[in-house]
Amino acid sequence: AYIEAQIRAFLDGHRTNDGGQMVSIVTELQPEDIPFVAEWFANQDPPAPYTAVEDTKAGAAAFAEMGCATCHENAEDPLAPHLTAQKPGYLAKQMTDFREGGRDAASAPGMHADLLAVSDHKIRAIAAYLGAEPRQ
Repeated sequence: AYIEAQIRAFLDGHRTNDGGQMVSIVTELQPEDIPFVAEWFANQDPPAPYTAVEDTKAGAAAFAEMGCATCHENAEDPLAPHLTAQKPGYLAKQMTDFREGGRDAASAPGMHADLLAVSDHKIRAIAAYLGAEPRQ
């Protein structure tokens, strides 16, 4: 459900990316093909975790403190993506984009409001922690 929602967000202009690559790619999909594409991605093996070069304890604490796990570790919430084993740089960019208004949280309005007060340092710590955690 999350992957389909993101494809549709790119198609209808509610989500963009810096270089426009995703918008270009998804415009080649026919609407009836979106569920098949999403299913294919959803059925891929999870990525291996990234090796953290820094201590991830601060990131784990911040992730827990902010309550992110309520949605992002809830297998019953189909619109909250898995964050573990994602590239830390990608995660940091997405959190920064949410914080600065460059990314819309339309699927969960207000849920990312806590990021408004988070420093770049804390965002990088959370991203390092999540990237180093294996995907369940």
